[in-house]
Amino acid sequence: MTKSNLEHNALIILGAPESGAFALTRTLNLLGVDLGKGKMIPADRRHIFGCWQNSEITRENEKLLDNLYSGFDDICPLPDGWQAAFPVLSHKQHILNIIERDFMDAPLWAVKDPLICRLASLWQNILDEIKARPLYLIMVRNPMEAAASLSEKEEFPLGKSYLLWLRYMLEAEKATRGKNRIFVSYESLLNNWKEVVKKIEQTFDLSFPVDMEEAAPDIENFLHGGLRRHIFDDAALENAEGISQPVKDAYAALKMAEKGYEKKCAEIMAGVHAELKKADLLYLSSFQELRDRYEITHISLTERNRDFERMEKEWQGSFHEVAEEVRALRDEWAEIRDAGRFAPSSSPPAKAPSGGGLWLLGKIITKCFKSPLMMVSSLSAGNFITLWKAMRAEDSRHINSNIETYLQAKKNRET
Repeated sequence: MTKSNLEHNALIILGAPESGAFALTRTLNLLGVDLGKGKMIPADRRHIFGCWQNSEITRENEKLLDNLYSGFDDICPLPDGWQAAFPVLSHKQHILNIIERDFMDAPLWAVKDPLICRLASLWQNILDEIKARPLYLIMVRNPMEAAASLSEKEEFPLGKSYLLWLRYMLEAEKATRGKNRIFVSYESLLNNWKEVVKKIEQTFDLSFPVDMEEAAPDIENFLHGGLRRHIFDDAALENAEGISQPVKDAYAALKMAEKGYEKKCAEIMAGVHAELKKADLLYLSSFQELRDRYEITHISLTERNRDFERMEKEWQGSFHEVAEEVRALRDEWAEIRDAGRFAPSSSPPAKAPSGGGLWLLGKIITKCFKSPLMMVSSLSAGNFITLWKAMRAEDSRHINSNIETYLQAKKNRET
């Protein structure tokens, strides 16, 4: 139950990719927070503990970014005025429909998707429309850990992973400034999750449906099951070479916010955001040119793939017909070969077609393969050579057999 008089409390869990937001989401779920009726993204080899996020919502967020020529791994800012773009409005309605269908029966529910960091202003509008009370939980993880995990799973260069972490965290902090929010470090959650839960209840004036002590065994088993594979302390980040100062400053500011110094955090993050904006102005045109080239190449490759698929279907349709023709010709050659193998002993053997294997090969090419392209599609180079060698070997065996038969007949006549 909630202490708030509002009917719906929506916990929106934000964080850069690989920031540990899944661990907080599952912890809240074990405390009775509803994650909706829809399907969760299933666990896989990259997310063995699960993502704990609604698959339909994630898909809509991905489509939305795709229509803005962006994606989860895009380090560039979204275009100005993107919220009013027609495709965005369509996806907004789809998200509204999903929430009304899967979440509105619960007084306390949560949504987790890193992409909401980049779409937070749109999500704020969605929550306003359904008259839900948005409560933001921003997960903070040492960028060295997040970048190492992201680079390992997605095979990104470390430099790109740091920039992604910075972009996501800057936009999440800026979009939620002045809203109901809490900063939670991944380290704090793993080391003292009960204190984190108490802080959430007190700050948001909530009482979770499941008692903390009742949920404790399941939460302990989950959080202490080897979730944290990459471990770096704050000193390691501060002393690390090759990591830009804005990344270090942003992390330090977010850790301040976790301790309650949100005003100081906002000042530092605003400065970092200004520095990043200068870099955007300097390099954005180059990034956009590369993106345009990628889109053109992607469209071209897609069209070529369609052509290849169409040609493949045509070739496959004719393959069985070709195979039947080949079998018929083999039978025909076998009859011709056998007819001339043994003649009466009083006369020389009947003459079989010379170069029988090559004869059959020529028949196959002229009768079955109407075009060189069809022949290539039906026989690889290796198989074609193998067939030719086999036919030549059959020629040799047949000729030797005829010679032996002829010599034996001649010997019989002389005696």
